[in-house]
Amino acid sequence: MPAQAPQSRFAVVFHELWEGSGMSKTEVAKAAGYSLSSLTNALSSSRIPSLQLAQRLDAVLDSGGRLTRVVFEALLARLLKTVLLNAPARRGPLLGRRAARHRLDTAVLGRRAGEQALVNVVGPAGIGKTHLVHAWMEEAGKRFPGGALIVDLHSSMTPEELGPVLTRLLTALGIHASALAGQTPEELLRHFQRITSCKPVLLVLDNVDSLELFTALRPGTGSAVVLTSQLPLPLPGAEVVPLGPLDPPAARTLLSNLAGEARITEEPEATDRLLELCGGVPSNLRRAGKLLACKPELTIRGLVDTLEAERG
Repeated sequence: MPAQAPQSRFAVVFHELWEGSGMSKTEVAKAAGYSLSSLTNALSSSRIPSLQLAQRLDAVLDSGGRLTRVVFEALLARLLKTVLLNAPARRGPLLGRRAARHRLDTAVLGRRAGEQALVNVVGPAGIGKTHLVHAWMEEAGKRFPGGALIVDLHSSMTPEELGPVLTRLLTALGIHASALAGQTPEELLRHFQRITSCKPVLLVLDNVDSLELFTALRPGTGSAVVLTSQLPLPLPGAEVVPLGPLDPPAARTLLSNLAGEARITEEPEATDRLLELCGGVPSNLRRAGKLLACKPELTIRGLVDTLEAERG
């Protein structure tokens, strides 16, 4: 399934919020200061909606800034050079997540012997869930006889497609692929659960949107499972670790690491405004920092002005 374009993602998020609002679309448009036709055109257009529209709709729908984040991410992605999209991911050090790491340590490493720990790291897209669990599992995985394993469960994956995933997990645990040939997903899962009951693992399931996927990959007793999702999963007994925006010092450090401390220091007021626009969301800060790094002629004020001009 192809990734959603930013415009269609805006429409999807809007309809999700609108359907739960109890308001008609006409009422939403009027409260935001737009005509129904203007709102309809913005939702169906191939152009990125204005920040002003997103902010007004967020206020009317009490969304916590969700639509504004969608538009801001789309604007930065459009400005970012295409070549960077194909560059290897270099996330750098984990910043501002001490409390979340502590909760992961307590829930997973503090479990009783033979007990299966379940942790659900929850937060919106771009908030840094994957970065957190990747950085944390490097050390935490050393405490498990079977080590740490991670699976990215993209949204188009179904339980029926998990046979190859289980095969890769089992080969990572030392089972030769030829011994697994012809086995059904159910047989592979039983094999995986037997092995991980004897040799517990730390299993990270990234981007989970269905408990079916978790059930189809659940390891044996004594292992630990960390799941990341945008919304809390109805998983009995799971420790929920909510992940929010970075605090201002961590956000500034992340931007500085990417754009350069000298540029940040030279434009303090523009930097403050850019940090405000980024809202502490790591993906926004990375896009802005990378854009500034690859365009030395672009000032921070210039980037801020470009983004704010999109307000319409």
